[in-house]
Amino acid sequence: MTSQTDTKVAFVGMQLETTRQTISQDVINDYVQRTGDNHPWYTGESPFGKPIVPAMLTYNWPGHPNSTWYPENIYGNLHARHEFEWYQPALAGDTLIGHRVIVDRYEKRGRVYLVPELTIVRESDGAIILKQRHHQSFLLEGESLQETKTVAVDKSREQETARTRSNHPSDGESLEIFGPVSKFVDKAVADQYSGLKPNYHNDLEAASDLGFPDIVVQGTLSLSYICELLTKRFGAGLFVGGRLDIKFVNVLWVGENISAKGALRELTREGGKERAQTTVWTEKDDGTVTIVGQASAVI
Repeated sequence: MTSQTDTKVAFVGMQLETTRQTISQDVINDYVQRTGDNHPWYTGESPFGKPIVPAMLTYNWPGHPNSTWYPENIYGNLHARHEFEWYQPALAGDTLIGHRVIVDRYEKRGRVYLVPELTIVRESDGAIILKQRHHQSFLLEGESLQETKTVAVDKSREQETARTRSNHPSDGESLEIFGPVSKFVDKAVADQYSGLKPNYHNDLEAASDLGFPDIVVQGTLSLSYICELLTKRFGAGLFVGGRLDIKFVNVLWVGENISAKGALRELTREGGKERAQTTVWTEKDDGTVTIVGQASAVI
């Protein structure tokens, strides 16, 4: 019998897991420790009364199975894109129900992309907290490349002009540049975020086994820095009607500095409020952009 996580048979409409978890204050505190994002709303009073669950934690809570739909061979697999829509904040103590379904699959440049959509609702009142789409890419020839020990991602690609300073996200007119949120991601940070069990996000040998020349910092950690940036700048406006659509364009390797930054492009009317339209990105000290995309918040 073929596994339902085999990319050869994964299809649009495939129902994945449904999960249920109470997001206690201890779970929130664990997130704060793992990411370094210590916004006061996570542990004390917020505009919504009780402490709120961080925007990224509603997607990536501990124990939530993010990879049950992966194929058996994950040689060279990488995050490609994330799309978020936040509707209501989750509060400390809320029990959340999360369900995933594959909503798209496509092939591009030697990779197959699977796109599960996650919908999270609060159990007590059925309120939709978050909708999120996650594009994960897998090498079509992953098995053969693994046999020949071909490097899946070469560090030298970061030196290509098109991937560094040409068409930088900060280019163009803006009303405001905000940030940065800057972090140094060393081995200890990778261990703390990705766990001590050896994997390609915290162990050099495991990374090499999957075709990478160095430890690959988990993409959601960099994404948490962008959410930290947006929470600091827009506050409640991110949690009620906020949107984020980003692409991963380069790898963050362990032992590098990374900074999340944003540019406020325009304000558009939305009912009796305004929506702040922004460009967001993360970049290394040498200017290499690792994530770039668009975000908005109601203010």
